[in-house]
Amino acid sequence: MANETRIAQLAVKLLRENLSGPEQKELDGWGDLSPANREFLVEVSNEDTMRADIRILAEMDKGAIQQKINKGLGPVTKERSPIIGLWKPFAAAIFIGAICWMILRWVIYAHYYARNS
Repeated sequence: MANETRIAQLAVKLLRENLSGPEQKELDGWGDLSPANREFLVEVSNEDTMRADIRILAEMDKGAIQQKINKGLGPVTKERSPIIGLWKPFAAAIFIGAICWMILRWVIYAHYYARNS
């Protein structure tokens, strides 16, 4: 993955025409590894090919593409366990009960200490 990231960085520098000598040698070395790599470099460095690719991207209907992606993925929803829906009222009742118990205990202790003081 690091190699692919590095090649992508070098390809961007190639497009911006600011490759250093060692970077150019690195990119050429990668291109020499396979015919597919060399073909990629030729296409990337060809200005007409890049303009055509950019034109195609600009003309794409992004809404239709998103619909196709969503259709292929299916509806994206969070699946929730039915058990979670059942225990929430009980958890709320326990929490409220605990608060009431603490208040009642405080009142009893306050009353007890007030009488015995």
